[in-house]
Amino acid sequence: MKTAGHLALFMSALLIACSALQGSSVSCTAVSPSGTTSITNPSNCAFNLIPFTISAGVSDNVSSGVATLSLGTAVGIGPPQNEMPGYQALAHADDTIAYGTGEPSRSGFLQLSASFVPQADLNNFAAAVITDGVHDYRFSGLGTGNRPPVTCPPVNCIYSATVPFDLGTDFEVAVSSDTNLSSAGFSQPEFVSIRSTISFSLLEADGTTAVPLFVVPEPVTWKILGLGFVAGVCFRVGRKRRFLFE
Repeated sequence: MKTAGHLALFMSALLIACSALQGSSVSCTAVSPSGTTSITNPSNCAFNLIPFTISAGVSDNVSSGVATLSLGTAVGIGPPQNEMPGYQALAHADDTIAYGTGEPSRSGFLQLSASFVPQADLNNFAAAVITDGVHDYRFSGLGTGNRPPVTCPPVNCIYSATVPFDLGTDFEVAVSSDTNLSSAGFSQPEFVSIRSTISFSLLEADGTTAVPLFVVPEPVTWKILGLGFVAGVCFRVGRKRRFLFE
């Protein structure tokens, strides 16, 4: 568990740093004894070729002062290949958006809800980070992060919180989802999927007055890690990232 914890801290920083270098992206990858096929796209991909069913998608919007980001990844390996070695299906989706509010800089609140359906595991994982450069809030489909889930039974992980936040400056939201299914020489699941949704709004310091927010055209860059280091690491982990938080 310590190893997972150390990896969680590293990947938390990496998610923020890599997202500053990327926008939204999805990928669908199928691996078989005959070779590898991969599709990469900004917002959605689908791969349906026997025995594989793979899909990934991203959507986001701002409406009436509420921002919502949704991601979905799903992978399937049909029989009999799901019980034969040498087959793997992978789906990845990530979305990073910079938001802004009107000046001046001031203290306020972030009101948010997040859901990860179903609860994730180490091979099928989803996570979210919201940061204004001072406050950093992390959530995951494993029920780990620096905010406790409201509930995280074997089916869903649900978060809901109102937390301190800095208003009047740009801030960033990053969400990521990965599903991974590998065949083996024994009975394996035929299909795995994860759906992640995070919604949030901003409040003034009185806790009731809504604060308008807007999408910043260019993503902000948090100088958490040296850009040279980040670029190198992001390149190496690009296709198969795991965001483990504790």
